[in-house]
Amino acid sequence: MLKYLTSVQLVDSTELVDRNSISNISTTTSRSTEQHHQVNRSRFLAMIVINILMDGIMNYVKCCQINRELHNIIYIQNQTYNAVWQLELMYVRTKFYVVTD
Repeated sequence: MLKYLTSVQLVDSTELVDRNSISNISTTTSRSTEQHHQVNRSRFLAMIVINILMDGIMNYVKCCQINRELHNIIYIQNQTYNAVWQLELMYVRTKFYVVTD
């Protein structure tokens, strides 16, 4: 606003200021204020969009981590079942061979 006010200086202190000049200054000031508000709104909306995207990315990463952990648990569980099955099979074979006397 100061930039616009300093550009409309009076040459003579007795000279009257044209009302159009004052009107132009206030119009320009209100336009620049409106543009400033538009920039603020744009930044605010951009921050909202960024936050939503970041939340989505974090949720995706968490889901990937959970899926990996579940995969590891299922893998360990399957390995345990296989080991138990092998032990049971060995026990049955051993028992079968022992009983054959």
